Amino acid sequence: MGASALCEKRRREMVWHHGAKLSALWLVPQLFLVGAGEAFSYGQLEFFITEAPERIKSIGTGLFLSTRAMGYFLSSLIVSTTNIATQGNWLQYDLNR
Repeated sequence: MGASALCEKRRREMVWHHGAKLSALWLVPQLFLVGAGEAFSYGQLEFFITEAPERIKSIGTGLFLSTRAMGYFLSSLIVSTTNIATQGNWLQYDLNR
């Protein structure tokens, strides 16, 4: 989220001050970080399924999926809180305003 915030801050500054639009290549760093995180997390899930003792497999998989769900929930909470704190000025129909 930090990489996304920095890219969005830079994009909005470019639009407001210079009227220029940034390339879509500015999305590459944040998408790379998300992809790397996904790759490592599925390695953890594979470990729980193949290497963990039989009685621990379901607990490990359940904890893995629960932490992912809580992460998605926390991300949504941060976006909603930021939108409320900025009185709806952060997420608009036209992002260049």
